[in-house]
Amino acid sequence: MEFAPPDQREVFWRHYNEGRRRSALKATTLDQIAAAWLGRESGLINDGLAQAGRLWRQVVPGEFAGRCQVESLSGRVLCMLVDSKSTAFVLRRSVERMFLDLACGAPAHLQIERVQYRVGKQA
Repeated sequence: MEFAPPDQREVFWRHYNEGRRRSALKATTLDQIAAAWLGRESGLINDGLAQAGRLWRQVVPGEFAGRCQVESLSGRVLCMLVDSKSTAFVLRRSVERMFLDLACGAPAHLQIERVQYRVGKQA
């Protein structure tokens, strides 16, 4: 480029600089990073919640199936929504241990150590 005419040098450098800017990696914004991370995390949580619901339905007796439902999974605590304190008592006594034993054999991303009961209306 040392011996090229000035107009060709200008065209070359303009093309060179524009090409480099276009091919450089575009800056990633924080919301793009957060969206990707939240998408993966929520997928794991939703998958774990669905799997916990399937495991719970396997062990709960038929007469209590309509009186309780899986509400949330936070950390290693599964929160169950029940219709009364007496239902929570019966489930804690008869079902909880079987469920936790079954959950121990589940895949690694479903690690439940405790079941918490909340009395309320089911949706």
